[in-house]
Amino acid sequence: MKYTYLLLASFLILSSCKEEEIIVDSNPLGPSLSCKIDGEDFSDNSPEISVNGSDMMSIKLSEVLEIKVYSFSQKSEGETIYFSAPAMGIVSYGGATYSSTYNGPPYDGQIVFTTLEDETLSGTFSFKAQDVDPAMFTNIWVTEGVFENISY
Repeated sequence: MKYTYLLLASFLILSSCKEEEIIVDSNPLGPSLSCKIDGEDFSDNSPEISVNGSDMMSIKLSEVLEIKVYSFSQKSEGETIYFSAPAMGIVSYGGATYSSTYNGPPYDGQIVFTTLEDETLSGTFSFKAQDVDPAMFTNIWVTEGVFENISY
C-alpha cells in the first residue's frame, strides 16, 4: 500500500508539470533569398551581395540568379525600382541564360527594398527574362522573390 501511495504521488507530480513549448522561429535573422523561376522554387541561405565602385549593387543566388541595381546609394526604403535597363536580372536556368526585358513602360520587373538600413537589405522582386540566344524567343518569369537580412 505504501508503494501505491508513492507511485500515485509520483504520477500526480509528473502529470501536473507544465509542458515546455518549443517555438521555432519561421523568420530567422540570417540572410536568405528565395523565388520561383518559371514556377520552380529556388532558395539560398547564403546569398552574395556586393556594391562596386560604380555604385552598382549585385545580389546573387548561387550560380542561378543575379539582380543588379544601378545608382544604389541613391535608392531609398520603399521605393519601387523598375527593371528599366538591360540585364538588371540574369538567370541561368535549364541550360540557357536569360536576361531581364526592358521594353518600357510598363516595365516587366521591379525590386522594392523593404529594409535598407544599417548595411542590411530586405525586399521583394519579380521580373520577366528572355533567352539571350538571338535565335530563341523563350521567356520565363521570376516571381515571388524575397530577400531578407542580407548584409552589404
